[in-house]
Amino acid sequence: MNEWRTIDSAPRDGTWIIIWDGTSVHQASYSERWHGWFDTYGLYEDPWEGNKSHPTHWMPLPAPPDARARTK
Repeated sequence: MNEWRTIDSAPRDGTWIIIWDGTSVHQASYSERWHGWFDTYGLYEDPWEGNKSHPTHWMPLPAPPDARARTK
């Protein structure tokens, strides 16, 4: 099982990960262009707006289920 890591160690190369903001979990990736985290709905953390949530921890996405297990 993966352990939560502090957000300062999260990948900043566009890799999709799981983030935690203190109240909820999101799937997100970091955009160097916009200097912020994006979830599946758009810009999640906006560095220029103070009212957005800021992630504190992250972990890698789990591996997808094995295709053979779904056919049984």
